[in-house]
Amino acid sequence: MYQTGDLNAGTISISQGIGIPKKIMPVRDIIEEMIGQAQAIHKRMAEIGMA
Repeated sequence: MYQTGDLNAGTISISQGIGIPKKIMPVRDIIEEMIGQAQAIHKRMAEIGMA
């Protein structure tokens, strides 16, 4: 199926990699949000000695 593109010949694996957008945002805002989340995670990890 992956080689021929015939969707009826098999299944396509989808799960958490396919998300439903909750809102439409400019790319800049998405990237800034992702960076903010990564910084918050890094800070929490540093607080418990994992960073």
